[in-house]
Amino acid sequence: PDKDDRATLVDMLEFVREIGTFVEGRSRQDLDTDRTLLRALERMLELVGECAAESPRVRAMLIPRFRGGP
Repeated sequence: PDKDDRATLVDMLEFVREIGTFVEGRSRQDLDTDRTLLRALERMLELVGECAAESPRVRAMLIPRFRGGP
């Protein structure tokens, strides 16, 4: 990956690590009852998706290509 791709991957990794800190010690019930937690996780996942969307090369690295037809 080039420098921009690396920066995008670093950003994505940072967001995923932050997700890890949000859910550490939490249960599924916490997710069901803590709306702030849910929205924070949703936002972090949106940011990961935005990073992937801005770089076709990063997207290609992360999303496996399927062989064959539909």
